[in-house]
Amino acid sequence: YIILATLPAVFFGLFIKDDIERIFGNILVTFSMLAVTGVLMLLTRILRDRQGEINWFKALIIGIAQAMAIMPGLSRSGSTIFTGMAMGVNRETAARFSFIMSIPAILGAVVLKLKDLFVSPPSSAMVTTLAVGTLTAGISGYFAIVLLMSIVRRGRLDWFGYYCLIVSAIGFAWYFSR
Repeated sequence: YIILATLPAVFFGLFIKDDIERIFGNILVTFSMLAVTGVLMLLTRILRDRQGEINWFKALIIGIAQAMAIMPGLSRSGSTIFTGMAMGVNRETAARFSFIMSIPAILGAVVLKLKDLFVSPPSSAMVTTLAVGTLTAGISGYFAIVLLMSIVRRGRLDWFGYYCLIVSAIGFAWYFSR
């Protein structure tokens, strides 16, 4: 199921990556997608926690949600957990599946960007910076997953929704007040 769920992200990464990268230059898209993430997380409050399991169809749909989360500001884990829950998958199962399916997606993104390192190799100082950043991201990512799993178990993804909506509102206010 993980392989099947990864296919949409592979498709997006290989065939529409350039179009998506152009979107990253538009900060309004980021603020809008933060608002979408916020609404999705608030909607988890009204989804009943069912005991459904993941099957091939649900894995593919969750994979499409992951592929859509290439949009800046749209939470990959939030989108995939919400999609799983909306399809009747137990929230903890959906969260675990979401985190496991991120591994091939992240590794695929690394492979796509590796060519840039070979075309323009970083300096030795930059390699140290990248190594420290990678280690820091790994450690903080681990603790973020532990925290998020605790939030998922308590059924409180809406907390993340409020946070996203507040950040989105602040971003829009900043943008339009300039």
